[in-house]
Amino acid sequence: MRRLALLPLLIALGGFVPADADVASSRSGGLGTRVNGALGGRCSSGVCRIDGGSAGGSNRFHRLSEFDTRGAIQGVSIDSDGVRNLVLGVTAADGSFIDKSVSLTSPAHLFVLSPGGIQLMPGASFQQIPQLTLSTASQLRFSGGVFDVFSTPATGVAGLAGDPLPGALGLLPGALGEKRPWIRMDGISIDVDEALLVDAPGGRIDVEGSRLSVSNAAGDGGTLTLTGELIRVGEGTELLATGSGKGGLVQVGGSWQNSDASVRQASQTWMQAGSLVDASSTGHGAGGTVVIWSDLNNLNGGTVVEGSLLARGGPLGGDG
Repeated sequence: MRRLALLPLLIALGGFVPADADVASSRSGGLGTRVNGALGGRCSSGVCRIDGGSAGGSNRFHRLSEFDTRGAIQGVSIDSDGVRNLVLGVTAADGSFIDKSVSLTSPAHLFVLSPGGIQLMPGASFQQIPQLTLSTASQLRFSGGVFDVFSTPATGVAGLAGDPLPGALGLLPGALGEKRPWIRMDGISIDVDEALLVDAPGGRIDVEGSRLSVSNAAGDGGTLTLTGELIRVGEGTELLATGSGKGGLVQVGGSWQNSDASVRQASQTWMQAGSLVDASSTGHGAGGTVVIWSDLNNLNGGTVVEGSLLARGGPLGGDG
């Protein structure tokens, strides 16, 4: 099997915190998003509260010019107002930096669309968010149209009702320049009840020394998917979709035999030694499904698995 030569890491995540780390909205073009009660508001300490936005059916849309929780910020609370889907577009060229709790006031599917990149660091967590999508896509397609992170006006979201199209069918990349999108998760531990999708179309995902879990101690395991051009699951990382009923589904780099068009194919996928994927049943039920994949038609691509893959049946009964 061809040894992968993944792109070198060009950005180091040290203890550096920029002086202007904050959460901010724009007064013009901000979709009515308020930060701490103000249009064009800015929060650099304490709990940053986001409300307002623009509605499209059971969906609410926000636009932030900055989403950086480092420094004196203690957390981010977003008023979800009983909506089904909450879409948060981040226009910052350097992307989003999250090292604090992000919570909703009521359960909803949270989409964080940050074309400049996403970095999750120790302290990051997500509350009241049963389904979470983190993506560097610049557009999100609905049956009634497309939401653009940078350009859709408040008047343009009214027709974007219903759920967005799933996965790669809905998450659309913009023009890819010299700087490719990057999602990095370093030393984090996050739990999502039902589904976690991390998506970097045309870009790279690195997960290092982290625990990502959609496990369920009172039912079937959830769905955990990592999709992008290049994916590296580093040493000490655990991707967990266990369940007391059936095990869940973990997809890294694609779907089973590329059978699901909504799951983007990677060109290179690398699970390093010391990493773990576990979709086992912990009670009474069948083991789940683990897929580690890359595009078979890409001559420069490949898949390397040096970590451990588990999908065991339950100790109380069930096939593995």
